[in-house]
Amino acid sequence: MAKIHVQRDHQLSLGDIRAKASDLAEQLAGRFGGKYQWQGDNLHYKRSGVNACIACTEQDIIVDISLKGLMVSALRGTIESEVKNTLSKHLS
Repeated sequence: MAKIHVQRDHQLSLGDIRAKASDLAEQLAGRFGGKYQWQGDNLHYKRSGVNACIACTEQDIIVDISLKGLMVSALRGTIESEVKNTLSKHLS
């Protein structure tokens, strides 16, 4: 099992960072399938081979992803780069 952990500071309100996390989850669900739900300020995304949690706070956003299976785990570097690029783009 491969794991990805990315944490970034932000200057947005909690409502704004939650909205950006929801937008990201919508894009993921539309592009790759899967489902997501909020539990407090944590957004959980799940699809075959992927479990992710986006924790939103007033100071930072933390993305934790677990990849299960050989095919998905082989994409770890690509997925991590996409997460970092997306956060940089939307939090700048």
